Amino acid sequence: YHSQGKLEEALQYYQQALRMNRKVFGDHNPEVASNKHRIGIVLKASGKASEARAMFADAAAVRRAMLGPDHHLTMESEQLAAE
Repeated sequence: YHSQGKLEEALQYYQQALRMNRKVFGDHNPEVASNKHRIGIVLKASGKASEARAMFADAAAVRRAMLGPDHHLTMESEQLAAE
């Protein structure tokens, strides 16, 4: 949906995936972090910069704990959270 410009549909899809993955894996899981990162991308594309930064920061925190501070996914989320 995101690549098609259907941002609201993409956001709903990613939020649903986040809810399901939280149920299965808990809050501290790389898949949950990826869901939050994707939500951040959609929010940013929708012009909701502060909400996007919060999602990127959440994703970065989980990724830092699970993957380490030097992992490329951690650094990507941290960079977007700082923008």
